Amino acid sequence: MKPGPYCLRGKQRGVALLITLWALALLSLIMAGVVTAVRLENRQSQYLLQSTRTQLAAEAGLALAIQHMGSLQREQQWVADGRPYHLDFDKIRLTLEIQSELGKVDLNSTSPELLARLALTVGAPANQARQVAAALRARQESNEPTPFRTLEEATQLAGMDSSLFSRIEPYITVWSGYDQPIAAFAAPPVKEAMGLKTLTPLEGADPGQVLTVKSQAELDNGFRSALSVTLLLNPTESSAQPYRVLRWQE
Repeated sequence: MKPGPYCLRGKQRGVALLITLWALALLSLIMAGVVTAVRLENRQSQYLLQSTRTQLAAEAGLALAIQHMGSLQREQQWVADGRPYHLDFDKIRLTLEIQSELGKVDLNSTSPELLARLALTVGAPANQARQVAAALRARQESNEPTPFRTLEEATQLAGMDSSLFSRIEPYITVWSGYDQPIAAFAAPPVKEAMGLKTLTPLEGADPGQVLTVKSQAELDNGFRSALSVTLLLNPTESSAQPYRVLRWQE
């Protein structure tokens, strides 16, 4: 017995309905992918916008710090002992810190004992601090001692692992030239390593020409960007630039 026309049409409708459902399901998947891609693109655009705003604001903070430190009027100069200065810039919170390199432990001229005490101060075990000091002494007493040219070269010292370096890095330098940090510009860990109590900073004291400026820009939603730049003020009298960058970190 052959199926009637109504039965055939019913089967055709069923197939058509099934195809339609599959098409709708496929379309839903495509739309979901498009929506996800659009949302991701929006997030990326928002991130890029926030990153650009805060990065530019942090660089503006750097320029402002340089302006204050380069001022010929002492009362307008900021104190280069690492104290924070808080400012508002285009609805962005700026936190600026200026640290004279004279207040840090110079790897090229310090005693191994002072470096060991600084390592202890930032949390290194005694045996690790002794290992670092011994490595520095061996380097200094070699027939042809090689000066440190960058802070990262400190990791060449035995015992100076990445964990210790990250903690000690803010308090060491290669640009001071002094065997002892200048206490007026030293951070608390450096003063502790030197056996000094907290001293009142000397307002108007000469911080030298090499400074590290930390500039952080933060939005209301907590998004932030930060810079840490070591620079040489007034590199030469004939230079068109008032400073030269020695180290730049973002």
